[in-house]
Amino acid sequence: MPEWITNLFDYIMNLIFKLYIVLMGLSAPIRMAIIILIAAIILPFAIKFLIWLVHSIIKNGIKFLDAASNKMGSMTINRRKQGKNPLPGIGLIDILFTGMVSLGTKLRNGIQKISVVNPKTKKNYKRLAIICIIGLPIWGLFSPNGKLGTAWANFEGKLVIEHLQPLGYDPSTYKSLEFAFSSITNMLEEDDNSTTASASVKYYVSPNKEAPDGVYVRESPSLNSSDLHVLPYGEYAVYLGEQETDGEGRTWYKIQINDTLSGWISSNVVDVYEEEL
Repeated sequence: MPEWITNLFDYIMNLIFKLYIVLMGLSAPIRMAIIILIAAIILPFAIKFLIWLVHSIIKNGIKFLDAASNKMGSMTINRRKQGKNPLPGIGLIDILFTGMVSLGTKLRNGIQKISVVNPKTKKNYKRLAIICIIGLPIWGLFSPNGKLGTAWANFEGKLVIEHLQPLGYDPSTYKSLEFAFSSITNMLEEDDNSTTASASVKYYVSPNKEAPDGVYVRESPSLNSSDLHVLPYGEYAVYLGEQETDGEGRTWYKIQINDTLSGWISSNVVDVYEEEL
């Protein structure tokens, strides 16, 4: 895949995640309603695009098979004019191509029928979308420990850890709305040669004064996890932007010791530093 496509995709996803930080300033039911609303708006266009794509592939495939079949027919006629027998298997190939063209034509006609949506279907879709936009958030609100509430919490938890926190999101230290709007403004004002704040700042952790003998780096975010390394007092490790909270309310940071060793370290015994690159 060309690099410019990858960069464009990364830029769009980065903007989407920053916009989601705006939503994090709202309550969970409202966030859910907004996401369902956006999905309900995008879904019909996505289906239309998919139908158009499949239709185009089948259309071009039929053209190719027709051209190939005509070419083989011309070759057969020329060989007979020269007193030669047709190439072995040419008849079987022609039958196969003809069958594929017939099948493709039927599929194409079927797709054209599918693409025509009657008004009743559109009306039912709008009703279903409204029910989902209103009903699902209410369900999640009154049943936070149910399947829907749990699934939504897991989704947002993973989203926060993997994508929002690396962008600087931390609900305990700032207001999400203010941060998001300022981040989006700064990003849109950057020129093509600049990089985002998340790419120009690197974070490190180092044992604080409460750990003069160093800090254990563990395999997983738990005191019961195996020790992988001891980070001595005065030394630094790269903070990877991930954090988790264990059952006792203790926060753990994911860090990188070297190229082959990474682990988790308790936030209670380290300080976080940043370095502008």
